[in-house]
Amino acid sequence: FLDDWGEEEGSSQRDLNSNVSIWCRSDEFLQLQAGDWEEHAVLLCNFFLHKGIESYVVCGKGIPEGPTVYVLARLQDSWKLVNASTGRMFEATDPQCTLVDIDVVVGQNNIWGNVQKETSLWRSTLNLNDAKAWRPLFLGNPPVEATQCVQIADILYSEPVSSQADVLQRDIRESIAAYFEEWRLPSITRWHRQTERVLNSILKTLEHNADQNKHSDINAEGLQTITSQYRMTGFCINRPFTETSALLQELEHSGIHITNPQEETTTWFAASVYVHPLPSKVMSVWVYVAALVRTDGHSGSLLPSSPQNLENSVTRSSVTSGAGTRRSRMGGGRRLGF
Repeated sequence: FLDDWGEEEGSSQRDLNSNVSIWCRSDEFLQLQAGDWEEHAVLLCNFFLHKGIESYVVCGKGIPEGPTVYVLARLQDSWKLVNASTGRMFEATDPQCTLVDIDVVVGQNNIWGNVQKETSLWRSTLNLNDAKAWRPLFLGNPPVEATQCVQIADILYSEPVSSQADVLQRDIRESIAAYFEEWRLPSITRWHRQTERVLNSILKTLEHNADQNKHSDINAEGLQTITSQYRMTGFCINRPFTETSALLQELEHSGIHITNPQEETTTWFAASVYVHPLPSKVMSVWVYVAALVRTDGHSGSLLPSSPQNLENSVTRSSVTSGAGTRRSRMGGGRRLGF
């Protein structure tokens, strides 16, 4: 996600935000791999229209972003409002919708301005045929004055690249481990590899369910084995990849790395990452982080107690000069030495 405005000498953010608005075509958006509310909304609206779904681009005010662009689409026999930048979808009549005001609606052949006294979503009618509520820019049916579409008819999407997803997945996992261990200093961080394998299987199933709009069973047996001996607390994140720092910030703010001092020796952690490649270099990133406390009071894990497993599972970061794990914040949290 990249907003149109940026800092320039002699210009305030407010001035740039109010005066500069660049709308890229959908093919340009995919090529640049960056855009803000309007690019995401136009691309999603075009996708819906290609699928034969009645859709419109809606300009208004949202929470918390302020001026924003959503998509209005008729899905499952009802009108839905979709924030294409976040993926959140609301019923058009939902009072909890984050789009609070509607100013303009853009369709394939016309543009309508909201002339209602109240422009707030829950007080406005979305009936574009109501002349007292909406004023069209072009007259006629269909409007003869409408200009030709600037969008390219056929967009070529590049194929997903699994090798790039694998590299990104490894990098994110290494970054999470390095930062996590530093957040917990001077305590030891024990990684529960068996749980991470189970969570990775679950993440793959969740991505498959989201892609196919299905509800396949997750690895319940594996979870039951773990939770039979551990009290497990954790959460899952799914985001289109932008930068690793955003994921790390969310993990740190969750406080999942903070333990009860009385349970420090019986607490293990698991961090599993799955990256699914999509067309045009889009990456769907799944992260599951959990804290596990042995319910029987022992400090051992469910893994076989071999030297190799202990080496792979228990790590301790050091920031002393000339030794230990170091990482660069500019490098997205990658470890630079061991």
